[in-house]
Amino acid sequence: MKFSELKMRLIALPVVLCHEGYPVQLEERPVKKLECSINRWHTSYAFIALAMFALSLCALPAKGQGFGFNDFSSTAGLTLLAPAAQSGNVLRLTPGGIHQVGGAWFNTAQPVAGGFTTIFTFQISNPNNGNPFPADGIAFVIQNDTRGAGALGGDGGCIGYSADAGICDNTVFTGISNSLAVELDTFQNGTTDPDANHIAVQSCGTAANSSLETGACKRGTAPNAVLTAAGLNLHDGNPHTLQIVYDPNASCGEFGTGTLNINLLNTGTNLLSVCIGDLASLLGLGVSGGKAFVGFTGSTGADVENNDILNWQWASGASFTTTQQPI
Repeated sequence: MKFSELKMRLIALPVVLCHEGYPVQLEERPVKKLECSINRWHTSYAFIALAMFALSLCALPAKGQGFGFNDFSSTAGLTLLAPAAQSGNVLRLTPGGIHQVGGAWFNTAQPVAGGFTTIFTFQISNPNNGNPFPADGIAFVIQNDTRGAGALGGDGGCIGYSADAGICDNTVFTGISNSLAVELDTFQNGTTDPDANHIAVQSCGTAANSSLETGACKRGTAPNAVLTAAGLNLHDGNPHTLQIVYDPNASCGEFGTGTLNINLLNTGTNLLSVCIGDLASLLGLGVSGGKAFVGFTGSTGADVENNDILNWQWASGASFTTTQQPI
């Protein structure tokens, strides 16, 4: 079979999740085309992400649920916190203006304590004609803040999830409590960041989160050297697809079990593995039955960038994977 024929058949596949070992189809949405050249064949990063997500086989039976946005031609089901808005088929968390902070949450809290897999494609572009200092980044956040889908932190280096004095450009914000953030950081804020191209996992447990990577809330960092080795420049203007997997049963370090893995699907590289332990205990999810809001935040500071999410898939459950229909 030619690659072009395989591509067309895979694009036509619905995204299917396994619920108790049986396939359950998600709502279908058209795939956002983002063209690139691979061995003279033209494909799309969105297609790659969805195809890889669909090429797994159903694993052990496990209860779970999921949702998917193959693009954002519709933002139904999301709570957008301005200036976050639909921009064509893209979810734009922040436009290229100074001191912006925006967020987007799925309306319904999702089961997270029993494990989850999420895949999304992001694109960080600099609207200032090649200004070498874009800022500040995007964060994928899991949270049980009392503000629910209205939770939002500060601008600048706070990246929408924290409210650290001297890091946010403004001081009127409150950090998101009961949260864990995976930040995609494009600006080095003094000595609290390792560099201007890194991924970090931050959580202060049930307290308001902090973006200070030299403090007690630091859970793990993949610095520029790791990202560069994987071919990842967060703010190069290209689409990049990340997979984040929480396995509550994976053995790790002082916490016993509970590992968060962050993978770059464009190259199949594991960027960061962090031992976070029991997520329900860490984020105080007992009252919520192990559920939390999931979504994205983003910010700019005195320097700017467009912070875009192109697609997003979510699946809850320790053994919760996807399957494909026969080709």
